[in-house]
Amino acid sequence: MADSLKKVDSLAKTTPDSLKGTAVVAEKKTTEKTPVLQADPVIKESIPVAQPKYQLVIGSARTMAQAEEEAKRLRALGYKTARAVEGKFKRNRKKIILNTYMTKAEADLAQKSVEKKIEGAWVETL
Repeated sequence: MADSLKKVDSLAKTTPDSLKGTAVVAEKKTTEKTPVLQADPVIKESIPVAQPKYQLVIGSARTMAQAEEEAKRLRALGYKTARAVEGKFKRNRKKIILNTYMTKAEADLAQKSVEKKIEGAWVETL
């Protein structure tokens, strides 16, 4: 019975091995570079993002530093969305905003939920 492992592929190009006199498969040397796969550029469609129309203002401050300090205090109390914002004009008082809302009903509900803890909060149209 013949050993199937000793058979040489008849289709492969062979060159004699100078050390053993047996045939070995010649390595194919090419100068072609492997093509680099390039992803198609992603084209993002612009989808209009709804902008909030109302904000719950819980106070104001004379300076931005004071407003930031109050917002930081509120975040420490658990109001994670509290932040300080500039007024419409530089000379106006700075506002401390608890959150923004899409509808007046949402803003009113939020105002009612915090009115016992934070007095004087009001809903403002953006």
